[in-house]
Amino acid sequence: MRNTYVPDALKTAVAREFSASKAEPMYSQLTQILASSIRAGILPSYTRLPSEAELSNQLHISPSIIKRSISCLVDEGLVVRVPGVGTRVLGSQFTREKHGARDELHCTLTTPISRISRAERLPVADDIATVLGDGESRETLLITTQLRAGNLTVALMRSYLPIDASIDLDLVAQHGVHRALEFSLLRPVSGTEECRVRASTNDEAAALGIPPGHWVLTLERTMHATNGSVVEIANHAYHPEHFLIRRSLT
Repeated sequence: MRNTYVPDALKTAVAREFSASKAEPMYSQLTQILASSIRAGILPSYTRLPSEAELSNQLHISPSIIKRSISCLVDEGLVVRVPGVGTRVLGSQFTREKHGARDELHCTLTTPISRISRAERLPVADDIATVLGDGESRETLLITTQLRAGNLTVALMRSYLPIDASIDLDLVAQHGVHRALEFSLLRPVSGTEECRVRASTNDEAAALGIPPGHWVLTLERTMHATNGSVVEIANHAYHPEHFLIRRSLT
């Protein structure tokens, strides 16, 4: 059955803060109210939002404003549209500001970036199997993602996950592995990350369209859940001409 419950606290916030007489666009007002409700836990993480029609009916706001506000929340990574399921709250417990991790480095191209991902079970080297703690199976779930700028592959990213990980590839395509992990039972909260330059492997060179052995920018990361277990070991290779490392200094 569809969830028709809109929290009273959200209705109160809308009644108090939303107004057609304000200079700020109404969709922007509503986006801020919904985002604040998500961050405050009024709209809990990992739950399904009421439909846009239900929100419109119970908040007394036009469907077009609701639709645009939800799209803004999707862009901010606070909610995700899951085909056949509805709109889910991703929440804000995991943020880049919290520990500096990111799904990928910053691409300097202006062409829109897309992700193409696939998942496979495979045996892994002893060092990865030991870190993931997969027992006697000696297997891992490998998520391989290509970042594409038009027809150009600009990054090859691999994430090794525990063999029993449940991850939605549609979420990976929309938001990257981190957001998909946050939405699953594996929720990364801390980790280590290193960026360096090294010679490309043959498969990296083939994917990125560069000569074998040509240098690539890499990112290596290990992420942990709240109980300390490792939930991701990531190895990324980036086309050397199209990426940079950007950090905010405060």
